[in-house]
Amino acid sequence: MIADRYKIMGEVGVGTFGRVVECLDLKHSRSNRRDRQDKVVAIKIVRNIKRYYESALIEADIVEDVNRRGGRGVSHCAVMYNAFSFSGHYCMVFESLGPSLYDFLKRQNYQPFPSVCVREFAKQLLETLEFLHSFRLIHTDLKPENVLLVNAREVPYKGRSIPESTRIKVIDFGGATYDDEKKSSVVNTRQYRAPEVILGVGWSMPSDLWSVGCILAELYQGELLFATHDNIEHLALIERVVGPFPRRMLKRAKNTQIATEAFDSTGAHRMGRILPPESLAYVKRIGPLESVVFEEDTWFLRLLRRILVTDPDDRATARECLRKL
Repeated sequence: MIADRYKIMGEVGVGTFGRVVECLDLKHSRSNRRDRQDKVVAIKIVRNIKRYYESALIEADIVEDVNRRGGRGVSHCAVMYNAFSFSGHYCMVFESLGPSLYDFLKRQNYQPFPSVCVREFAKQLLETLEFLHSFRLIHTDLKPENVLLVNAREVPYKGRSIPESTRIKVIDFGGATYDDEKKSSVVNTRQYRAPEVILGVGWSMPSDLWSVGCILAELYQGELLFATHDNIEHLALIERVVGPFPRRMLKRAKNTQIATEAFDSTGAHRMGRILPPESLAYVKRIGPLESVVFEEDTWFLRLLRRILVTDPDDRATARECLRKL
């Protein structure tokens, strides 16, 4: 039991911050016996460590702000019902949702989602960003693990399963920051990290768009768009997939060590000279965005080409993308 109210039914996930458990809200069940669905909640229990606890307080404030603003009905963000301290841990009570898009993909042996599903996910993720960016909030950690289906039900589709409903909700505002606040130099999980973050050009709301482009490409092809753990290799992959980096962007790079090591004076990646043979062979096997998208999905290629733009100043906003979707 948590706080004499929430009966733990099972564990949903574990992370460095703590764990998420699925619970029965006994207070709700006593007052509303007919409604069985709403009394199940997900509680994020943050470990009793000072920095995690303080971060959780900030996250709860941000989620309250997000929920209060409501997003004109299209925020697609998880709803938090309650937040409190329990036995030294900080607990955030959220609506119970289905599996993450990553978990769903994994259960299907990484078979990609049909493009009709990807289009629905794209629309909702862009609506989420249009909403969050309207009050200058940057999520900073968008990835398939942080996008949850609203329920776990599946339906058969061409020899596999797809979600019964494509409705999604974005979770985990633990790294979210308002645009006018002091920012960390590194944000995003590596594979969804925008080039401006790697180069230290200065990041803002466009970095969320880059992450969404990487997510959508992964859902569409069933594998990471940028499968790498190294800055130099990552920049080489971006050049291969998206195209050359503008020299004006490289000149603005504060991470000069990476910029000068990775690029020559013309702005081209020095990949042949600095990447180890195995890494170089891997990078050279990767084709441009056009090689990822099927001919019949021209809408998707157009969308990716507007989002996956190396210079954040030239990247389309969520609102601009929605107009063309």
